[in-house]
Amino acid sequence: MPELLTLADPAHPPADLIEACLERLRRGEVLAGPTDTTYGLFCDPFHPEALDRIAGLKGRREGKPIPLLVADRNQAARLATTVPPLAAHLMEAFWPGGLTIVVPASPIVPGLVTQGTGAVGLRQPDCTYLLRLMEALGGPLTGTSANRSGETPSATAAEVMAALGDEVDAVLDGGTADRREGSTVVTVTAEGISVLREGVVAAEAITAVAEVWSGS
Repeated sequence: MPELLTLADPAHPPADLIEACLERLRRGEVLAGPTDTTYGLFCDPFHPEALDRIAGLKGRREGKPIPLLVADRNQAARLATTVPPLAAHLMEAFWPGGLTIVVPASPIVPGLVTQGTGAVGLRQPDCTYLLRLMEALGGPLTGTSANRSGETPSATAAEVMAALGDEVDAVLDGGTADRREGSTVVTVTAEGISVLREGVVAAEAITAVAEVWSGS
């Protein structure tokens, strides 16, 4: 079974816990823990073996990209060939939060992440311990939900352990997740915004912000 790590307050993570998770990620381990939506699966996407484990677990070898979490917009910019002005505006309006924005992927982004689409979904979560972990790592984390593809996203550490067992190396127990619903996913093109999946951020809210921006 995976090791259970106590995260008593995700908004105030102890430094030793951040360091322990950082060491695990650098070794190529797969972690699970709470986000500002559901529980998620985290690894360093630039560690091939760890990324392959998550891709296999989620069934993401069949053309479905893996979203990435970022600490800030600087990390996002390094993962994109370009960030369209409207996408940057949406980042300013909804980050940190529950909006994943699909942008053209930089050549540095692994193929298992993009799955041949040439694009990558990025999100800055409203989750202090994850932001500090990514700042310490100096790069992104995978941001897919902690469940097998097609199953209900996990909302507690116990649900993660029951669903995934030994397929993760450690689970951070941060209590019950805020939501069982994932982030809203959008792509920005020259024609405007396309909502690929509606989640915690309402499509109407995104459209309203985009309309204000386009009229400014």
